[in-house]
Amino acid sequence: MDKLPQELVLHISSHLSIPDLCSFRLVNRSLADSTYPEIGKHVSLLNVSSSVEDFVLHFRDRKKSSCTKSLTVYHGEWPVCSRKEWQVHPLSLYEIHPRAFLDAAIDEVYERYLRFTSLQWDRPNLKDPSAFSKLLSTLPQVKSLTLSPLRLSSRRCWSINKRIGHLRSNMWISPSFNDSMAPLMGAFLSVSEEFPRIKELIVKGRLNPQDVSLTADTCVTRLEIVSLVSVGARSEAFLALIYRFPKLEHLSVRLETANSIHVPTSMHGIQIQSLRSLFLGNLWISETWLTRIIDQNSRMNTVGLADITLTEGTWQSFFTRLRDSHRLLNVTCDGVLDGTNLDCPALVMEDDKRYLLYRFLNCEQSRWPFRVFKFREAIYV
Repeated sequence: MDKLPQELVLHISSHLSIPDLCSFRLVNRSLADSTYPEIGKHVSLLNVSSSVEDFVLHFRDRKKSSCTKSLTVYHGEWPVCSRKEWQVHPLSLYEIHPRAFLDAAIDEVYERYLRFTSLQWDRPNLKDPSAFSKLLSTLPQVKSLTLSPLRLSSRRCWSINKRIGHLRSNMWISPSFNDSMAPLMGAFLSVSEEFPRIKELIVKGRLNPQDVSLTADTCVTRLEIVSLVSVGARSEAFLALIYRFPKLEHLSVRLETANSIHVPTSMHGIQIQSLRSLFLGNLWISETWLTRIIDQNSRMNTVGLADITLTEGTWQSFFTRLRDSHRLLNVTCDGVLDGTNLDCPALVMEDDKRYLLYRFLNCEQSRWPFRVFKFREAIYV
């Protein structure tokens, strides 16, 4: 194995999952060195002060940090409570431990919990812009940043899971899995001018634009917001956030499921000169405003729609206007395209219907291929 060309080793390692790659690297020292660029491409970090400090210390070695292209930060918060509250807290693991009846064990665990929570207050984590700046300074090649809540780590990052499990067993309490990404995003925006190399920002947790601290513009060209909160947010807050990305070329926005009917009115005003592609998901919007968003971004060449409900107009009218505009647009649709109008059939966008829609948009002589059937589901004419 140690005689294999490095190019072949890298090709093999690129097809392995992270657990398999870690096992593969254990074969010998040569494989471990050869595959480090692959395993170090994407790194993850738990946003607690001790993890941030260890991370910065580890990546001071430029040989290690130069391989990293993307970074994911998992964020959650541990509840701060008195001893009595700690024992009966809904997130407490006190009752499932066999040593819970030993006062000495309880005292020891609670002391560890107090030390941990006090460190969270005394030492900076990534909600502090200076800590975020220090972290990103250790990763000179990072181009993509993902902010994610802890609830998504179980399916995606076994190393973060292991770290959370250690903290839970050490303190007998779970993190609150706070979904709000506003503090982290605000901290990043505060220092983003220092890091023009970061071109992609993905926000996977709940984001209320009104809670984001807006201090500087950023060089990010690709922004993805997975769960935008619109209830309780000022109508202009969303646009104020988006306009902090003046070089934005690719924008993807999904509204939070429970709030998809509450569309911020300012979303209709999206107008970015550099915008090339736009994806909208899980929202209610009128045909007029959806058409206006497309019309006022003249350089846009890709539009993605998923789980959209028209509050006015029909999909037949919308796609006909889109076709008649003679713009070179690549339109992709997914999920269900529905409408409140009885004449607007629900289009369940599977492969066959995507093909029919593609043919309709690219042939002026084509007639609308769907009609209303029972339960307002669209079928072929």
